[in-house]
Amino acid sequence: MIARCSALAAAVAIVTAGIWSFGLFGGNPEALASVQEKVSRTQSVAMTLTSLEGDHSKPAGKGYAMADGRLRVEQPDGAYTVIDPKAEISLAVDPKAKTALLIRGYHNRLPADIYHTIRNIQKGEVRKLPVERIDGRDAEVFIATVKLSETSQEITVWVNPKTRLPIRLAMADLSADAKAKRILRIDLEFDTPLDAKLFSTAPPERFAVRTLGIDKPLQPAKDGNLQAPTVTAGEGIGPVKFGMSAKEVIEKLGEPDQKDKRGMALDYLSRGYSIHVSPQRGVFMILCNTQATFAIKVKDFAGKTKEGIAMGAASGDILKAYGPPDEKSVEDGTVRLSYRKKLGLEFTLFNDRLVAYSLSMVKKK
Repeated sequence: MIARCSALAAAVAIVTAGIWSFGLFGGNPEALASVQEKVSRTQSVAMTLTSLEGDHSKPAGKGYAMADGRLRVEQPDGAYTVIDPKAEISLAVDPKAKTALLIRGYHNRLPADIYHTIRNIQKGEVRKLPVERIDGRDAEVFIATVKLSETSQEITVWVNPKTRLPIRLAMADLSADAKAKRILRIDLEFDTPLDAKLFSTAPPERFAVRTLGIDKPLQPAKDGNLQAPTVTAGEGIGPVKFGMSAKEVIEKLGEPDQKDKRGMALDYLSRGYSIHVSPQRGVFMILCNTQATFAIKVKDFAGKTKEGIAMGAASGDILKAYGPPDEKSVEDGTVRLSYRKKLGLEFTLFNDRLVAYSLSMVKKK
């Protein structure tokens, strides 16, 4: 449920960021200057989502957004997600299972405060199409490309020529497993009165609540060697070695920023790494991360591998340091280079820049 809500919320976030961004139609400012001005005056928008595949269509949920960045996305089955970017809180709820996921210190990788987003439409990437008739009224049609942090997303926009407000948008479905081309259509109604309760991030009563993240500032380690340790394949990270107990890890590194109830995941969010410990095997996995891969606030890992690989490295740097990988996978701009068999390492790159890697214990032959 959490993954499904997050994917749909991401799609709606792209759309709301696009329609409210002052740079929305950067490539054709004269044609749509009045649209930008009209949208900037609005306070809210209600969205009806429809999934289109060939001649078939089905409801995909509803969305509600406020000009201050708050967003609610509802699934057809009743599950919903609420994001409050200023409070840095996200709440995902599954009423059928009576479960909720509350994330404090939530980091939205997509534009959040939509009235102050960076211009995210590529200049020169706007095309005007012939007028279309929608629900008995003519609509101007444009195609624009939204520039996101790692990828670009093409959006078709229908505008009411009288109100100068967008009335419909369409974008490619973000589902990675789609075998046929699917389109997410979003019909818009601006300044529809919205109940403030829609954007509450308080979990429903008597629901099982799982909490992630922290709401306090991340404080770097005073010891620079702990903030930016060296990662050594087959051994560990800094003073922490594979096989150590959770107690030994904490003695070496200090208390983590957060840990799970079982104490198996020791998350040093302020340092960009996480230590996974088994009661039987001790430390068995180490994760080094950047904010690009996390939904909660985390400092980018500042350390390097023994071979000198740091976050931001290109695939060529990794291949030069370690040679050909055991396995390589490519999907939507994400590349994974696996050296697990020999070194226990796996690197993840976005647009050929290293954003995360894992280090596992290697079984001795």
